[in-house]
Amino acid sequence: MLKQIYRQRYGKLLLGFCLVLVLIYAGLGWNTQRSWHNQKTYFDSETFKKDFQEHPDYYIKDYQGEKPIYYSIDEYTDENLLIFNKPVPESDGDYRYPSNFADTGASFILPLLLVFGFLSFFIDQKTNFNRFLFSLPFKKRQIFRQKAVFLLAPVSFALIIGILSNICIRYLMIPSEYFQIPLSDLFASGVGTFVGNLAVTAIGCFLGVLLGNLFFGLLSIVLIFFLLSGFYSFYYNLQEYLSFLFYGKGGHLVLNNLWNDWPNGLPVNWWAVLVTLLLSFVLIAAAQEVFARISLENDGDYLTVPAFRLPVFLAMAIGTWFYLINMNWMLVQFYYDDFSQRRTILSICIYLVVCLVVSFLLVYPKAIKKWWHARHFLNDRSSN
Repeated sequence: MLKQIYRQRYGKLLLGFCLVLVLIYAGLGWNTQRSWHNQKTYFDSETFKKDFQEHPDYYIKDYQGEKPIYYSIDEYTDENLLIFNKPVPESDGDYRYPSNFADTGASFILPLLLVFGFLSFFIDQKTNFNRFLFSLPFKKRQIFRQKAVFLLAPVSFALIIGILSNICIRYLMIPSEYFQIPLSDLFASGVGTFVGNLAVTAIGCFLGVLLGNLFFGLLSIVLIFFLLSGFYSFYYNLQEYLSFLFYGKGGHLVLNNLWNDWPNGLPVNWWAVLVTLLLSFVLIAAAQEVFARISLENDGDYLTVPAFRLPVFLAMAIGTWFYLINMNWMLVQFYYDDFSQRRTILSICIYLVVCLVVSFLLVYPKAIKKWWHARHFLNDRSSN
């Protein structure tokens, strides 16, 4: 019965969403190999050979003192067409660093998955579809589990098909003498990409179940996207901070190879994949527990379950604060003499206060209203 209900409500939209996922992966894989072949055609053309001979200063490899060292045409062609995923030692003792020649669609896929997971549960709460589901002779956990399987199984399958198609298109359509990423590494990075995508979808599902207010729930998702726009700054600065903290100097990649956002042939640590997969299951299990405790009386509140206000408030305030101070390079400033430590500490404290206040206003609006009305009532009585 539940399957039929879910099929009627989500079937066509779910099929269309899965098709979009496959097309993004396959389309960008096709675009990558097409770009490579276009580049190869240009390098084989007389136009390029003529330009290479007439403008040698455009093709300088290095300098020995003030004397330029020029590429040979074969060296330049190989350097710009070879696709590899590990540093390659050069004759002068230096290294050439990985070149994947891959168009990444992570900036499309990850937001799509987060929004999909969020709206799949949030819309049902706002359109009173949950009220209909709760009237059926099924337990809430059963309703959630069947819905999660119905939605996540086809999306997972579409991701697998899309990732494999992206890998196979690039691997099969670019000559092997140029495409030097081992197939095993491609598949390993594909597994990492799939698990990372699953985690993002699980985060969306959890937020879709937890958040209940139409305006502030959607605003929270917008703020999350805004914060994620600075994720690589956060990640780089956190790396630098941990490097200074544990090694006494910057540059050490303490948190290296933790995830893939695209099947680019850079496999992540196996334990990081397992941790990410475990996180996905924990988030889905947490979403199920929240769903099981949803009361229709709290419809419209920021949180669908008031009992979770304190842990959500603390996680939101402290997590956002830590993210922002790292994104803005504040912790690293303690290790540089040209920054004022007093000013840095003051900035960190200001960020903490702002995050605490904003999080409190979002999570405890009812408590604030009750306090305000009670204060008004007491003032009115005392004045009379």
